[in-house]
Amino acid sequence: MKNLFSAESQHKFRQFARHNPHWIICLIVIIIFSLYWGIWASNRYVSQSEIAVVSLKSSTHGSNLSVSEEDMLGLKGYLTSVDMLQRLVKEANFIEEYSQHGDFFSRLSRNNPPIEQVYAYYQKRITASLDVNSGTIKISAQAYTPQEAAKIGHLLLDDGQQWLNDTSQQIAKGQEDFLRKQADIAKQQYQQDQQQLVNYQNSHNLPSPTGEVQNVGTVIASLQSRLAILEARRTALLHYQSQRAPEVISINGEIEALQRQIDDEQDKVARQKGGALNEVSTQYQSLLLQANFAQQAYTGILDALERVRIEAQQQSRQIITIQKPTYPEYPEQPKRIYNITMSIVICVFIALIMNMLILIIRDHKD
Repeated sequence: MKNLFSAESQHKFRQFARHNPHWIICLIVIIIFSLYWGIWASNRYVSQSEIAVVSLKSSTHGSNLSVSEEDMLGLKGYLTSVDMLQRLVKEANFIEEYSQHGDFFSRLSRNNPPIEQVYAYYQKRITASLDVNSGTIKISAQAYTPQEAAKIGHLLLDDGQQWLNDTSQQIAKGQEDFLRKQADIAKQQYQQDQQQLVNYQNSHNLPSPTGEVQNVGTVIASLQSRLAILEARRTALLHYQSQRAPEVISINGEIEALQRQIDDEQDKVARQKGGALNEVSTQYQSLLLQANFAQQAYTGILDALERVRIEAQQQSRQIITIQKPTYPEYPEQPKRIYNITMSIVICVFIALIMNMLILIIRDHKD
C-alpha cells in the first residue's frame, strides 16, 4: 500500500511538473536563494559614524561658529568620490581586502578590476548621507571584519579633515594669486600713467598736480576695490562650483553692476571736463585723472589683498565628530531573513504572472 501511495504520489507530481513547470522553477529558485542568503552569503560588519562641518571665523569682536551647508555637501561628495577611493586603495589596501574576503557574489573581482568597477563596488560598501534636519553627515562603512570596518571609518574622517584643510588653502591661495596678479597689473599701469603725466608736465612746463579730481578718483577707486574683491571671490568659487551655481550667478550680477557704475562715474567726469578748459589744460587734467585712478586702484587692490590674507588666517573649517566610527560586534549585513522573504515574494509573484499567462493561452486554445 505504501509503495502504491508512493508511486501514485510520484505520478501526480510528474503530471503537475509537466503541466506547471513554472512552479517547479519557482521552488528551485527559492531554495537556491534561501541557501545563499541563509548559509553561503558572507557576514559584513558595519561601522557607523556621524560628523558635522563647522566654520570658525575670528575677528576683533570675537569668534563666530557656523555650519556651512556648502561645506557639508562638498565633504559628502568627497567621501563618496573616486579621489577618496584612491586614498583608501593606498592607505587601507581596499582592493586586496575586498577581493580576498567574502563569498563569490559579494566580493570584489581579483583580476585587476578597472577603476570604474572598483568605484561601483565602493559605492555599495561606503555611504555618506546628509541629514538636513540635524545638519550632520552620517557615514557607513561595510567590511568583512570588524577591524577593517572601523579602520575605514577612521580613515574617512581623517582624510575628510585633510580635504577640508587642502580646499581652504586652495581657496585662500587662489584669491591671493588673483589679487597679486591684479596688483602687478595695477602697479604697472600706475607707473606708466604717472610717467606719462610727468613727461607731459615737462614738455608743457605745467605745475605739479593739484588733486582736483581726487574726490572722484577716490569714489571710483573704492568701486574698483570692491570689484577686485568680488572678482577674487568668483575665481575662488569656480574652483569647486559651476558657472550656473546661484552664488556664482549672484556675484556675476554684482560685478556687472559695479562695472557699469564705474563706467558711469568716468563718463560723468568726462562730461564735466568737456569744453571747459583749453586743449592743454584738458589733456593735463585727463592725464592727472588717469594717474589718480591708477594710484587709487593699485592702493585698493593692495588693501583687498591684505584683507584676504587676514581673513584666511582667521577663518578655519573643522570636522566635529558627533559619533566616532563604531567597532561592530555583530554583522548587520546581509539582512538574511529580509532577503529570503523578498526572494520568496518576488519568485511567487513572477510565478503567479506566468500561471495567469499559461491559463489565458490554454483558454484561447480551447
